[in-house]
Amino acid sequence: GWSSFFVCSSSEFTACSTFLRFVLMPGQKCFVTVGTTKFDELVEAFDSEDLQEKLFSQGFEEIVIQKGKSRATPVARGRLRVAVYEYKPSLQEDMAAADLIVSHAGAGSVMESLRMGKKLVVVANQALMDNHQMELADAMAARGLVDVATPDNIAQVMGSGRYKQLKSPPPLDLGPMREIVMKSVGELKGSEKKKI
Repeated sequence: GWSSFFVCSSSEFTACSTFLRFVLMPGQKCFVTVGTTKFDELVEAFDSEDLQEKLFSQGFEEIVIQKGKSRATPVARGRLRVAVYEYKPSLQEDMAAADLIVSHAGAGSVMESLRMGKKLVVVANQALMDNHQMELADAMAARGLVDVATPDNIAQVMGSGRYKQLKSPPPLDLGPMREIVMKSVGELKGSEKKKI
């Protein structure tokens, strides 16, 4: 097996184990999004060597950060690759490529991440947050669908790996919504006929 193929001395262990990790276990990608707002505390948290090393120890090799209007521009502080941008017309590609998404608590980003079946850590922006955002995040966390963090504890949350235990969200049942829409459309058509 692989263990007999590679022999590393203790002085070479770190380099050897890093090499083996990338050859045998392809790295994961973490995508961080703050949406259209300014969320300096979250973006700055990912500029930390401690947080980057914790992600690396969890099997990540790259962080892609959509920083919005935030001032900070994180750089690689260790063994992770770090890419940063302000905005793109669509975040779909980055979300789809991610193994883990760390998102502000906006309902659109949260729901889209879950719709894609992604592991999700929601970080509330205390400066901008409406109560309903945290209520939504807490309700989903209680069901095991998301993990919740703050900029102050995001490194500990990432290091714990507890996001790996999150459940996949159930399929979205649009049946009831479809019935409401169809009924409304039918009523509109009926009212148009009456006007004739």
